[in-house]
Amino acid sequence: KFRGEPQLLDAELLYFYPPATNGPCPRPRAGHSCTLINDKLIIFGGNNGSASYNDVYVLQLNTWTWEQPKIWGNKPEPRAYHAATAVGSSIVIYGGSDSKRTFDSVYILNTDGWIWQKIEVSGVPLPPLSGHESILKDNKIFYVGGWDTHGDNEEEGKSTCSARVFSLDTKAWVSEIEGTNKSLARVGHRVVADGSNLLMFGGRRDDNRLANDLRISLGQQ
Repeated sequence: KFRGEPQLLDAELLYFYPPATNGPCPRPRAGHSCTLINDKLIIFGGNNGSASYNDVYVLQLNTWTWEQPKIWGNKPEPRAYHAATAVGSSIVIYGGSDSKRTFDSVYILNTDGWIWQKIEVSGVPLPPLSGHESILKDNKIFYVGGWDTHGDNEEEGKSTCSARVFSLDTKAWVSEIEGTNKSLARVGHRVVADGSNLLMFGGRRDDNRLANDLRISLGQQ
């Protein structure tokens, strides 16, 4: 069953509960992104098992009110399981998939004017990916893992060990993180930055086993 209401975690009691909200809430979905910018929680995309979305909803955390802003520009195709990265007042979207294809495009949503822009990038790009993870560090976005769910050959459709860096200054793919290997190939994992390090935990591997290992990239880039 797909759910559509937020859940709030009381960090002291370790207890989840649904806060009372106002306004038009998003339709139930999975695979969407949830990005925090100032006091706004911004929902983009996702699917309900039969259809994908490219709508944008905002939860104003100071009033717990849902809003659906008027969006301008060249918006992304409907998608789920993309990566969304907060950069100042903007959100950078990479990849994701719908029922027919996996995407390799980069979009930026400016939340000051609610304007989408598709970015023309240079350098050797990542393959089409969904289920990957992203983290912002030193005005670069690090992308790790993911897979092409609609690949046509034997290697596609499997998770990738790729770990690439996108420069926000030059709008280019600039490098691959050193030391990547097949043990990093997974989807549904999580990555966080700890100083100059990137820490990755969990995910599902190619053999469908769930991982519980902790991987550390030391002082990259």
